[in-house]
Amino acid sequence: MSDTQKSPGKSVATADSEPLVSVILPTYNRAALVTRAVESVLAQTYPNLELIIIVDGSTDDTLQRLEPYRRHARIVHQANAGLGAARNTGISLARGRFIAFLDDDDIWHPEKIRIQIEFFMSHPECSVVSVPAATIRSPGSVLDDALSLRDGSGMVARPLRQKAAGRLLISPCGIMFDRQKALTAAFYPVPRCLEDITFLVDALASGGLGIAGDGPLIFINEGSDGSLGAAPDSWVSAAAHMRKLYASGGLGPRKGPMAADTGELVAFIARTAAVRCLHAGRLADGLKIYLRELFPQLRLGRWRFVVGFPIFMLRSVIYGAPRR
Repeated sequence: MSDTQKSPGKSVATADSEPLVSVILPTYNRAALVTRAVESVLAQTYPNLELIIIVDGSTDDTLQRLEPYRRHARIVHQANAGLGAARNTGISLARGRFIAFLDDDDIWHPEKIRIQIEFFMSHPECSVVSVPAATIRSPGSVLDDALSLRDGSGMVARPLRQKAAGRLLISPCGIMFDRQKALTAAFYPVPRCLEDITFLVDALASGGLGIAGDGPLIFINEGSDGSLGAAPDSWVSAAAHMRKLYASGGLGPRKGPMAADTGELVAFIARTAAVRCLHAGRLADGLKIYLRELFPQLRLGRWRFVVGFPIFMLRSVIYGAPRR
């Protein structure tokens, strides 16, 4: 990054105190939004960054709009392979020890990277550092319970269990990870499948999760075209794939607290998928997930789902899909 991107008044630091951070920004057909995301990277006060933009088979004018940024970023064009595969391409090209991700419709606070690196430097036990998130529409309201879940040092105990309880977001655009600890961490390469779940499980197997910052440092564009946040298809696909991976031993450890927490997370994804199908009027898909999940959910004691889902499905048949 050019000297014009460095924060004024900062003294020159050593490579140890300001290690290289690789920022991976995948994009697909969001030419109208991606430059705003890029600008939020270039506006970071942390000076030692490399920006890698993966244009994942875009058919709009994304490449033309990114042309002015070639002196600030490495721009790679590949055939469309999906968000997970695009992020994996970026990881393979990254030179930094620390890697951060940004989606093409989201933006960062200018201090985001600096605050995360400072946290890493003071918490060597971390493999992943995340930050509080808000939406672009409501930038002052934190989306989850991250700030209340961390202890006095900023660490979150058993983060996968907290995520499975719906209390912790851990958005990919807020993640920074230490690749020296998480050498094999990768995103699931199947498109539209909550690709970050395999990454989180892999990365947190080798270290803890810290939450840096006392307010929102990432801003998510929940309403943008193609957003996966509320799309039932992404949850339905994830419910099937993650259950299969977990059952075969391909997702997380086989024993211990993290194995149990991974199982809870997989079950949470399945319950969410079934409920989202219900709200979308896709009763057959919801029923299919429910029947497949019946025994795993019973083993975990999820009686509210086991008993309640059929009741709400029956109501949907009689009265129509419930409003969200």
